[in-house]
Amino acid sequence: MARTVIGLSRAGDRVQVTLDRAAVNYQFDTAEVDLANLAGGNLMERGEALVTLLRQKDPVRMGLDSLLNLPPNADPSPLYFHVRSDAADAVSWEQLFAAPLGFWALDQRCPVGRIAERIATVRGRGFLPPLRIVAVLSAAGRDPRPQLEAIRNSITHAKQPVRLHVITGDDELVAEVNKPGETAELALGTSPELCRQIAAARPHVLHLLCHGMTVAGERTLAFAGVGDVDAGVVDAGSISVPLKDLARELGACDPWLVVLAACETGQASPGGRAFAHDLVSQGVTAAIGMRRLVDLNDTDKFCRELYPGVLEAIKAAVQPDQPGEQIIEWASVLTGPRKVMSGPDPSKVDSWLDPVLYVQSEELRVYAQTPTMSAEDYSHLQGKLDKLRGFLATADLQTTPIAVVNDVRDKIADAEAILSQGGV
Repeated sequence: MARTVIGLSRAGDRVQVTLDRAAVNYQFDTAEVDLANLAGGNLMERGEALVTLLRQKDPVRMGLDSLLNLPPNADPSPLYFHVRSDAADAVSWEQLFAAPLGFWALDQRCPVGRIAERIATVRGRGFLPPLRIVAVLSAAGRDPRPQLEAIRNSITHAKQPVRLHVITGDDELVAEVNKPGETAELALGTSPELCRQIAAARPHVLHLLCHGMTVAGERTLAFAGVGDVDAGVVDAGSISVPLKDLARELGACDPWLVVLAACETGQASPGGRAFAHDLVSQGVTAAIGMRRLVDLNDTDKFCRELYPGVLEAIKAAVQPDQPGEQIIEWASVLTGPRKVMSGPDPSKVDSWLDPVLYVQSEELRVYAQTPTMSAEDYSHLQGKLDKLRGFLATADLQTTPIAVVNDVRDKIADAEAILSQGGV
């Protein structure tokens, strides 16, 4: 999958647009756009206005035209917006509309996602089965069972080993999680304890059913504890997890994807980032949030369609046709769920715009165990290579001894050669 990346950066009161990456030859240039007075009275008109705004000038126009000219049977070519502007982040870029793609985010050829403003290195992941899904199902006043069943059903048809671990404040739900390959535990009562529970489960995919809110000026996820469930609390919950604390704990287990099944966790405003954006800016590889105060039925419907696609994308990466390093593009797994949420006429229903994906600038690279190289050796070597490359990228080559620089370059070459033998 060849990414196209459009940069959206602050330029005074306006936004600067650039083509940062594309499968076309282009000369770098910039254009400034005014987002304050976007035209369009309905979904299609607004989407057309966004395309017109972006296509004012090359090379962005060239990059977008290459997507418009994709043949009907083309493989997905994800379009990402690298949002370095709060004003640009508040715009629904997933709404792009132009023939022959129609709504771009609803066409499998052009899935749409976002890249967080602050980016971090995405280390390659060595994979040993089983795949681990951790679901924290503890939103006060919300029935978690439809989302639990959505995940369970996707696992049933996954054709790969998957372990499901549930954390919840509902002791009755804990008792219900008793199928083969399932485990469950009660949520501990404080934010640090719950964060450690999540990290200890080492999720590849983390699903969070909770409430998102701002407490004392801090972005927070609220979970219902055992006492909240027993008392029938219907709002918030007593376990308040600051987003930065969760991001720090997730650094230890480094999940591939975090799904925030919580209202307004994908909504940015001119004055602040979305929760999902914040998580990725703080180092998480990828996160999906919901843009608005969404109906729980819509979120449940989204989950039912999302997880089969997530598991299929992972299966393709960990059981590849050709051995070696594989790339997972999460934008592609959102096309199906958005289609389901859009109903028969996506121009009249805007709920399909609610899921918003944020990722890092670097792709997620996954390496499954092979006879040539173990997953553990891959992870060790890839981590070493990332550190060596990082040293060279930040070192002052004018003052660093040449012998040190040459030694680092030799070690990089050695690591690359070994990885190359393993199909990387």
